[in-house]
Amino acid sequence: MHVSQPIYDKLVWNFRFFYYTIWHMSKMQDAIEGVPRRDPNRTYKDTVDQSLLTEKGKALIALEQNVPVLTERDASLRIKVIDKCGHACTFCHNEGTLVNTPQSRDRVSVFLQSGSYEGFQAGKIEARDNYFRQEIQKAIDQLGIKEVHLTGGEPTQHENLPELVGFLSSMGLIVKMTTNGETGKGKYAELARAGLQSISVSIFGSTEEEYAATQPANGTRYGRRWAQHKLSQSRLAISEAKANGIEVKANCVMSDASHEDRIKRLIKRAYNEGFSLRILNDLGNGQESIASIYNLLADLGAEPISRKVVAGVSGSVSYFRLPNGQEIGFKQIREVRLDHVCNGCHLDKENRCEEGYYGIRLYKKENVPQGQNPYIYGVCIQRMDLAVGSDQFWNRGYPEAILNLTEEDYASLTQSN
Repeated sequence: MHVSQPIYDKLVWNFRFFYYTIWHMSKMQDAIEGVPRRDPNRTYKDTVDQSLLTEKGKALIALEQNVPVLTERDASLRIKVIDKCGHACTFCHNEGTLVNTPQSRDRVSVFLQSGSYEGFQAGKIEARDNYFRQEIQKAIDQLGIKEVHLTGGEPTQHENLPELVGFLSSMGLIVKMTTNGETGKGKYAELARAGLQSISVSIFGSTEEEYAATQPANGTRYGRRWAQHKLSQSRLAISEAKANGIEVKANCVMSDASHEDRIKRLIKRAYNEGFSLRILNDLGNGQESIASIYNLLADLGAEPISRKVVAGVSGSVSYFRLPNGQEIGFKQIREVRLDHVCNGCHLDKENRCEEGYYGIRLYKKENVPQGQNPYIYGVCIQRMDLAVGSDQFWNRGYPEAILNLTEEDYASLTQSN
């Protein structure tokens, strides 16, 4: 049936009017139903419970209000390259996916434990996979991706990791990786030659007891001998990465004031081994965790020096300098939401959204029939039911929504700062 141009134009206008009417109604309904008001310009210094702070902690936050702020646009993609891991940390979110069957007895994916969402298992990504190459090219062309961050599982368990790093580097991308350092030395010289530029090491302690305490208590499998070996491997990995020119950062979590001595030992370890340390709050322990970090930094005589904010995603870092000159980062979550998927989310309404919109994640879904594109894009590790296939992601407004959020957030941040 032929439709005349005036009728076609009217149909398009009516569709747009209907779409935006529904969008505005959803906004109004959110307000009626009590969705918390979000302000992406705020960080923990603005939202921490003052009653949990010491006087020194309050004074530290007052100083933090006036530090210079570095703002940059997000242009990154997280890629889960493998699910396999030699650790079984009891707090692991596993990038939101189910633990693959061979390791499902010990390992966890904490946001899927409630059984609210079915989830899926993630397969291993290979550099020679044409579907993968197509996804990377689209991410560069349509999203302006300049940096990729390889995650797992444990990426160094991937036997073809140097080839994967080499391909991504050859595409002009900055390649970074999150690791627990468990494979020790012997990997990083080849990875550096392939183009790996930076690693973020998850460290759990500076003693065998602290390492073992992060693992399940199922006999001796993750006992002191296991922890002693993993701690040694972590140190070797950091040393070799540095020796090959790879930037080394380390992340640790402080849940509450009872972790103070452990964090102090980790700060000392970072100083002695020459890597930068970032402290993360425990997303499951709310205000108590945030306040304990501020109180500890204040007790150590820390001075706030700067803040880095990435526009378009929720992550930010406040930096502090200790009296000995050592710099410590406090990694924080801003109240950033991607309306394209976050509008009406019950987790947001119930104030249970843990990381906001943290950026896009790329997965290869396990057990997809041959000839079908197995790649999936995730936007929330708490809501893996919102993950979508490649065609839907690229053709249903996701790239536009992400780019718009980035520009709007950047404009807001640079005006306020």
